[in-house]
Amino acid sequence: MLESIPQERTRVLVLIRTVPCARELWPIAEALRDSGRYQCTILIGREVLAWEKIASNIIRQYAAAGFRVIDPSGKTLPSPETDPQAPKQKLHGWLGRFADSKVGRLFGIGFARDFRSTVRRLKMDQAAAKFLLVQESPELLLMQEDDNLYLEAILTRIARDAHIPTLMVPSVDNGQAPEARMQTYWVIGRAASVNTRRFLNRIISTLFPRTVRMWEGRTMVRYPAPEALAIWWCGFMSEDPWVPHRWVAKRAVLCRRAEEDIKKHQGFSSEQLVLTGQAAMDRAYEVMQSADRHKQKIFASLGLREDRKTVLFSVPPLVSHRLLSASQQLEFTEQTLQILSDQPGTQTVLTLFRGADPADYAVLAARYNAVVANSTDAKELVALCDLFICVRSSIIWTAIACRKPTLALDFWFEGRVNFYECPGVLVLKRREELTPILHRLLTDKEFYSLLVGQMKSAAPTWATCFDGRATERTVDLIGQTVDAARKGRL
Repeated sequence: MLESIPQERTRVLVLIRTVPCARELWPIAEALRDSGRYQCTILIGREVLAWEKIASNIIRQYAAAGFRVIDPSGKTLPSPETDPQAPKQKLHGWLGRFADSKVGRLFGIGFARDFRSTVRRLKMDQAAAKFLLVQESPELLLMQEDDNLYLEAILTRIARDAHIPTLMVPSVDNGQAPEARMQTYWVIGRAASVNTRRFLNRIISTLFPRTVRMWEGRTMVRYPAPEALAIWWCGFMSEDPWVPHRWVAKRAVLCRRAEEDIKKHQGFSSEQLVLTGQAAMDRAYEVMQSADRHKQKIFASLGLREDRKTVLFSVPPLVSHRLLSASQQLEFTEQTLQILSDQPGTQTVLTLFRGADPADYAVLAARYNAVVANSTDAKELVALCDLFICVRSSIIWTAIACRKPTLALDFWFEGRVNFYECPGVLVLKRREELTPILHRLLTDKEFYSLLVGQMKSAAPTWATCFDGRATERTVDLIGQTVDAARKGRL
């Protein structure tokens, strides 16, 4: 009797450029591994490696699960090391300050520095992409975004030329249309560097008209002049630089119907988009199906009481978004905790953003009888809480799917329009609105039930495919994409 010959596993290269990406792609990578048909290599981008402590946790998580983890140079990562060849974005000391001064800009020192560093980074990413595709020989790339300035775009473009398909699992927090992106630029202060009032930006707008957009009477270019020139010089200026997905990924996951128009506006075609649901929310669905059992276990581990209403507050990364200083961030969190602590019969749980010091927030939490959830999956807590509060968080989609009324605090007018119209999500623009609406949500049962009912009615659009099988559908899509590529049908 002949023994069956084991089938060679399909090689998949999974690119993780951001910390949220590591969480979103984890269930898909796990399912691919468990199927026995795939061999996944995890590529950790330089942006993640820069956060050494967080990168270490991500690398350990994937390595412990049996994945091979590599950096952009192709080196296996048992522990994170920042790339010594990574270009420095700023000169140090007095020379850097001079380059950024009016005199430095007048003589083009700052321009030359930024142009050179961008070209160097793009060339390095181009070399890394070519090397990785040869070394790993993947049959599929799996990633979240393909922005012009990062490794994803270059990998996708070179892979396209080599007939290697790319499957995009778009970031759930990247639902901005170009107009909203411009508003965000203006809020975080980046607009000053892309405003056409600057002479060099006006030249760029003349040379590359496709980089220009108008927003509320303000004219902006997509990139500051040195970056734009470097991107063009290296051959990576896309048709429409304001649209992030222009590098012909073969297929893309659509998490919910509510995002379909936005994704098309971002550059995806109807043929590229495949509705699967969001794999990272499958765990929340499982928790919802046996909420009592999970609640008892998770609440006990956090020291929470089951007889109290639970408010989950996702502390926003306002520091990294350049909206607040570190001290202002803590002050905003304390003010919010104080308002929450004044609500009778409630308890508050904090989830922290990347780079936050748990010790700082532990002090605030203890002062207002709150709890900091460091290791507990935030999506599990969303499924068990009564109210979710955030500023800017991908977890909001889980809250919507779990029908948890949500307060989105848009005090900085970031313009996160992707969830503004969702029933059950109350967007607050002024700080003074928080106390009365919070009190009403926690005390007015009829109002609370109305919001839950609205979210339930809107589920086919806003919580599409929330059934615990999104990971399964995504893995099936990966198999279909690989098979089609092998047969030359892509």
